[in-house]
Amino acid sequence: MNESKKAIVIALAFLLITTAIGGTLYFYKKSPIENAVKKAVSSKNKKGLQFRLSEGESELPKPIPVVDAKPLSDSDAESLLSRLEPIKSEDTDKEEFAIRENSLPPPKTGQVINTKFPPDKNIKVLNQAIWRF
Repeated sequence: MNESKKAIVIALAFLLITTAIGGTLYFYKKSPIENAVKKAVSSKNKKGLQFRLSEGESELPKPIPVVDAKPLSDSDAESLLSRLEPIKSEDTDKEEFAIRENSLPPPKTGQVINTKFPPDKNIKVLNQAIWRF
């Protein structure tokens, strides 16, 4: 084997070994939640309901100050609105409200058959051939 092929084989073997070891180590790592639960369970061997009390906040947070608002004067409102483009009206803008004359009847389920039931007794029955396979 020449030197370049030997170097490539060694590099590939090294990469294969490092990825195999790194992949197996990844599965053995535990999440921070699992570690915290394990620590809490192992440090206290007490059974039953457990809870912890601590001091609460003594004051409510300061409210955000409200800015004083003043209505715009007519001249300020007019100057503001004059900068806008005028509204273009179209023919379809002025139409009467479309009210349906009557509601449609509810749909009927199934198929409607317009034959008399039970049929008359004097109906002639045709001789039908029966095919069997």
